[in-house]
This record gives sequence, structure tokens and C-alpha cells, in this order.
Amino acid sequence: MLNKKIQDKQQEQFFKDLETHFITKDMVEYLLNDDFENFIISRTALIYDYMKNIT
Repeated sequence: MLNKKIQDKQQEQFFKDLETHFITKDMVEYLLNDDFENFIISRTALIYDYMKNIT
């Protein structure tokens, strides 16, 4: 039980760390399914939106 909580916390931190690199949970699923096209499209859109909002 405790091991599961630790694992869940580590996974949560992992996804938070990925978000700092503009990679969402959905994008991870794309990568796990070898769907590189949708990964690139989604990540490009996220980065573009971020850049649009900071200028």
C-alpha cells in the first residue's frame, strides 16, 4: 500500500517535470504508442501558444 503511494507520488512528480518541457500526459501516451506525428503536432501547438502569450 505504501509502495503504491510512493510510486503514485513519483509518477505525479515525473509528469510535473515533463510539463516544464512542454510535454503533457497526452503527449506521453502518443510517444508510448509510437504516434510521433501527433506528439509533434501537440507539442508544437503548446509551445506556440506559450510563446504567443508571453509576447
